[in-house]
Amino acid sequence: MTTDTEGPHPATAAEPAAKQPARRSSQIDDDLVIVGIGASAGGLEALRGLLSGLPTDVNIAYVIAQHLHPTHRSMLIDLLRSHTKLEVVEAKNREPVCAGRVYVTPPGRNVSIANGRMKLTKTSREVGPKPSVDQFFTALAENVGERAVGIILSGTGSDGALGVRAIKAHGGFTMAQAIESAKFDGMPHAAINTGDVDLVLPPHRIGPELRDLLKHPRSAPLPFPEDDTLGDVQRILRLLLTRTGCDFSDYKPNTLNRRIQRRMAIHKLPELGEYLRYVEESPKEAWDLGRDILVSVTAFFRDPEAFQVLEKALVASLDKKERGEQIRVWVPGCATGEEAYSIAILLDKLLRSRPRGVSVQIFGTDLDENAILHARRGVYPITSLAGIDPALRKRCFISTQSAYQVIKPIREMVVFARHDLVKDPPFSHLDLISCRNVLIYFNSRLQQRIIPLFHQVIEPNGYLLLGKSESIVAFSELFEQVDRKWRLFRRRPETSSSAQGHDYHPYRIPITAPTATRKREQRHSMQEIINHAIADAYAPLAVLIDERMQVRHVRGDISAYLRLSAGDLDLNIVNLARDELRTDLRTLLYRVSRDHTPLKSRRLQVGTGSNVVRLSLHARPVRMSEEEGWLIAVIFQEELGDDIQEADVPVVDLSEDARIAELEKEVTDTREQLQTTVEELETTNEELQSINEELQSANEELHSANEELQTSNEELQSANEELHTLNEALQIKSAEVAMTSADIENVLKSIGFPMLVVDRDLRITRATPAADQLFDLSSILSRPVVTGVPSTVSLPGLRSELLQVMETDQPLESELVQGKTIYWKRILPYYAEEGAIVGAILMFLDQTSLHTAEKALRERESYLAAILNNYLYGIISIDETGCIESFNVAAERIFGYRASEAIGQNVNLLLPAPERDRHSGYIQRYLKTGESHIMGKSRRVVASNKAGKHITIHLTLTEWKEGGRRSFIGLIYAPDEQIILPPSPTPH
Repeated sequence: MTTDTEGPHPATAAEPAAKQPARRSSQIDDDLVIVGIGASAGGLEALRGLLSGLPTDVNIAYVIAQHLHPTHRSMLIDLLRSHTKLEVVEAKNREPVCAGRVYVTPPGRNVSIANGRMKLTKTSREVGPKPSVDQFFTALAENVGERAVGIILSGTGSDGALGVRAIKAHGGFTMAQAIESAKFDGMPHAAINTGDVDLVLPPHRIGPELRDLLKHPRSAPLPFPEDDTLGDVQRILRLLLTRTGCDFSDYKPNTLNRRIQRRMAIHKLPELGEYLRYVEESPKEAWDLGRDILVSVTAFFRDPEAFQVLEKALVASLDKKERGEQIRVWVPGCATGEEAYSIAILLDKLLRSRPRGVSVQIFGTDLDENAILHARRGVYPITSLAGIDPALRKRCFISTQSAYQVIKPIREMVVFARHDLVKDPPFSHLDLISCRNVLIYFNSRLQQRIIPLFHQVIEPNGYLLLGKSESIVAFSELFEQVDRKWRLFRRRPETSSSAQGHDYHPYRIPITAPTATRKREQRHSMQEIINHAIADAYAPLAVLIDERMQVRHVRGDISAYLRLSAGDLDLNIVNLARDELRTDLRTLLYRVSRDHTPLKSRRLQVGTGSNVVRLSLHARPVRMSEEEGWLIAVIFQEELGDDIQEADVPVVDLSEDARIAELEKEVTDTREQLQTTVEELETTNEELQSINEELQSANEELHSANEELQTSNEELQSANEELHTLNEALQIKSAEVAMTSADIENVLKSIGFPMLVVDRDLRITRATPAADQLFDLSSILSRPVVTGVPSTVSLPGLRSELLQVMETDQPLESELVQGKTIYWKRILPYYAEEGAIVGAILMFLDQTSLHTAEKALRERESYLAAILNNYLYGIISIDETGCIESFNVAAERIFGYRASEAIGQNVNLLLPAPERDRHSGYIQRYLKTGESHIMGKSRRVVASNKAGKHITIHLTLTEWKEGGRRSFIGLIYAPDEQIILPPSPTPH
C-alpha cells in the first residue's frame, strides 16, 4: 500500500525559459520542476551524455548528487561545463533554486530542498555514500511532490533505490540509466529492481524524454463520475479488477486521478479515452497502473516517537499475557516489510527484558506481490537502516555483500501474505493492528466498513495504530484515544452496534493452546453454565451501561421498561426508558456516576389497571479493570411485597424540595462540566495552532532523518568510487596536457628558424630543431646554460642582453652577420600563466634571402625608373579617385609641372573645366558598369599646362589591378609640341 499523503496537483507543463535570467525567490515556484540526479563510480561519463541532451528552454532546475570523497577538492563542475549550455554552479546553503541551472553538491555535504532553497548539511562520520542520494531524493519528494524527477546513473551499491520509491510515491517521475550503457550497474540495477522506475534509457536519451514527459499537463482533474458506471475512469477500474483482482472503486478520486494522469504522461497520451484504449490493448499496463496506485514506501521505525508510544502499549499487552499465550499483531499495507519487522524487533527487545514465555505472531499483508516477496527475503540496503539503534541493528541484522538481512528468529515472528483489505477476511484475536497511512486512500464509505472490522477482530483492550493524517472521529464509540498526536487508540468493549456497517465474515486462525490452558478454560465454561442457570431462575432484570450511558449488556427481557424508538438507533438508557422511569433514572444515574456509591430509587409504578407493576431501580457502580473504567449496573427490582428494601442501599430522596435541590445541583454540575469542556476546547485549539506552526516550521527544515550506517568495506567502496572519479578527471587532464604538449612540439618542429627558450637561470628549456644549425645541443646534458653551449656564431654580451630583457620587460633586436649569412636576432620576455616573467625567448631569423631580394628589388626599381624617365611619351598613373600617383620626365616637359608638384594632386589639375567633367564621367561609368568607350583606345584630349595654355594631346588609358587595388595609367603624346630629347644621365 502507499504511504504518501494527499496534496495539491502542481502544474508540470514547463514554460520556455531559454536565454532568460534565472528566477530567484524565497519560495519555490509553483511550476518549477526539480530534477535530482544521483551518480557514483562511472558517473562522470554518464553525466556528460546526460547534460548534452538536457532541455534548456523549459522551467527545470537540476541538482547532481555525485558520490565524492568528503575531503578532496572536486573538479566535477569544470569537467561538466563544456558539455551543456546550462549554467553549472556549486550548490550553496540557503541559495534559492533557479530554473536553467545545474547545481553540483560540494564534497562532504548532503543536499536537500526546503522551502524553495538549497539546504546543505555536513555528512556523518559513519561509513556510507556521501552525499546520500536516498536522503536527497526522499527530501525532494516530500518537499516538491509531483514536481520531483529522480534519475539514477552509473555507480556501485544501491544508494538511490529508496529515494526512487519516495519520489514515485509522491507522484513524481523516476528514470534510470540502461544497464548495458552503465560503467558500473549497481545503482541503476538496484533502482530498477524496486519496480518503481518509469523509464530505463541511455543517458543521451533521457533529456529529450524528460522534455516530452513534462509537456503533458497533470493539473486538470479527470472526469470521475462515481454514479456513472460507463465513465472512462470506471471502465479503467473495471479492467484493473478483471486483470489484477484489485478493486480500487472505493479509493479516493484524487489518488486515482493523479496515478492515471501520471501513466498518461509516461505514454504521451493526452486524452483519457486514448489511455482507456491503451489499457484495453495492453494487459501489462493494468498491472503497471495497479503498482502505481499501490506504490510501496515505508521505513524502519518511521516516526520514532510513535514507536515510543507503541512500546508502552505493548508492555501493557505483554503484562496481561500468561505463559504459553501469544501476542498477535496485524500490519495491513505492510509494503516491503519494514513496519512489520520494526514491531517484531520492538517485541523481541521487550521479551528479552521481560521473559514471560509469550510467543509472537505478526501478520504482514499487502496487495503488491513484489513487495511481499521483498519483505519475505528481509534484505535491505544499509541506507534503509538509519532509523534503527546501532545496538539493535547489530543484534537483529546480519551483513551480506552490500546489504543487511533480518536475522532468522525475527523473520520467523512475521508471516507475509498477499491480502486484500477491501474484500478478504481479516485476521482475528489481535492485540494490535498497525495500519498507518492506508486509510487516507479510502473514501468514507470504505472507511466505514474497515474501522468496525478492526474493532471486531481486536481483542478487548487491544490497540489500533494509525498514521498521522488519519482519524476515527466517527467511530469514537468503538475506540478510545490513547495518544492524540501519534494516533494510538484502544478498543472499547463491544457494543451492539460494533459490528454494523460492514459485510465481512472474518475467519479465525486456530491457535493451539497448552493442555493446562484448555482445561482451565473448560472449567471456567462449566462454572459459567451454572451461574447462568441460577441467574435465569432468580436474578432480576438488569442492564449494564458505560460512563456515556450507552447500553453495553442486557440481562433478561426488559421490554416492559426500555423501548426502542423509531429512527436512528439510540442506545442511551435514559432515552430508551419509559416516561414513568425517565426522571428517576436520570437522577439516580447522575448520583451514582458522580459518587461511585450504590443507590436505589423510590418505589415506582409502571403501567395502568391490572398491568401495574411496582418496582424500584437499583444502580451499582462496577469497576471491570483500569483500562475499562467505571460501568454501572441498573437493576429493575420488581416489588411483590410491602416495602421490600435492601438495608445497606440508601434511597434517593425525591420530595419536591429535595428534587429541586437535586436539579439545582445537577444544573450547577452541568455548568461546571460545560465550563471545563469550553476550556478543554480552547486548549485544544491552542494545541492545534501550535501543531500547525510546528508543521510549517518543519516544512522549512530538512525532512531527511535517515542516518547512514555502513561497514568498513563500504567505506572502502566509497573511497574507490571517488578514486574512479578522480582517475577519470586525471585522465582528462592528462589527455589535455598530452595534447597541449603535442601541439607545442608540432609548433616547435614547424618553426624553421633557430629558437631557444631559457629560464631565469639562463638554462635552455626548449629548442627548435633548427637551433642545431647554430648551437651544438646534441652532446649537452638536458637544460644546459645557454652561454655555455658551443655556437657557430659570435654572440658577445648575450648573457647581459638576456638578463636585461627579463628585468626591463623590453625586447631587444639586432642584426648579426656570420659570413654570407645575415641573422636578425630578437630577444623577447617569456611569461608564465599569471603574467610573471620566468625566462626569455632567443630567436635567430635568417635575413639573407630577404637582404638579397631587397637588393634585387632596389636595382630593378632603378632600372625601371631609368626607362620610365627616358621614355619619349608622358606616363601618368592615377587611382580610382583621380589622385596622381606617378609622373615621368616626359610628362613634366608636356605639362610644365615637376613630378613633386603633380604627385598627390587630382588629375583635374591637367584638364580644363569642360574636359574635367567629361573625363570624370567616363571613369565613374566604367567603375560602376564596367562599360567603357575610352579604355584601351587613343583619343584626342584638350589639356592644360602649368602656364594655363590649352594643349592638344593623344591619350590612351589602361587599367592596372594589383592586390585588389585598381589604378589607371595614361600614355600621353603631344604632336604639336616640340619633343626635346632628354640629356644623357649624369653618372652618380
